[in-house]
Amino acid sequence: MKEYTSIGGALSFVYPVDWDIAESKNLINVFDPINGVGVLQFSFYLIPDTQNIELKDELEEYLRDRHKSFSIAVNANYVFTDYADEIKGRYWKYWVYLRNGYLVFATYNCETEDSGKEDRVINEVIQSALKG
Repeated sequence: MKEYTSIGGALSFVYPVDWDIAESKNLINVFDPINGVGVLQFSFYLIPDTQNIELKDELEEYLRDRHKSFSIAVNANYVFTDYADEIKGRYWKYWVYLRNGYLVFATYNCETEDSGKEDRVINEVIQSALKG
């Protein structure tokens, strides 16, 4: 595993050595360039007052115009949901959490038929990011 840390420390995680990272400003893409089926994407935003942030509300607002129906799981330090769009043939996972004064959105998507193929690795990356 390799370690990634963004400038300013807003985001850090570990990822497989054979995966690549493409980054621009506050957007980080993590993917397997050879055998991959999807992309894990992080975006982060500086929040002056994190005490007034409701993670579930942030994720609901983001998803409201994108998906018809979803259920958000609330954990101690993050919220999560997944969504299969049968019409467009895409499978999505979403996480939202706070880290070092930043609101972090993580999304993973792939073709619906490929859902589950990268779950183990994606979950390891996400868990390392949550520990930061």
